Amino acid sequence: MEGDNELEIVPSSLFVYETAKQRLENLSPSTQVPPEACIDHKNLWTNSVLDFSDKNSVKAAGALLRYIDQNRIGIELEDGFIQAPIFAVVQVTILSSLYLDKSTYMALQVFQKGEPSILG
Repeated sequence: MEGDNELEIVPSSLFVYETAKQRLENLSPSTQVPPEACIDHKNLWTNSVLDFSDKNSVKAAGALLRYIDQNRIGIELEDGFIQAPIFAVVQVTILSSLYLDKSTYMALQVFQKGEPSILG
């Protein structure tokens, strides 16, 4: 079997907008915001990187941060009060990407080997 993928079901309480928003507002990636930065600077950075009007993204990102903290990902051997470090926040979009599985690719009949077919 290739890879060790798991599906984990998490409670809907992780996706509460206000809780997720607060978790994101408290985020200060160590490589992007200096630790000595004032609260106004941190808020300015947070609002410039994260779109709080996109509620689904906020909920998903907040739930992911909670999941990382709960499961101690990357800090398994550290003391319990240590939070998982977040080094950077990067927005990823799929606007310029398209993924097709083999069935969809073949169903489109755009790319065919040999002579093009004529559909009637």
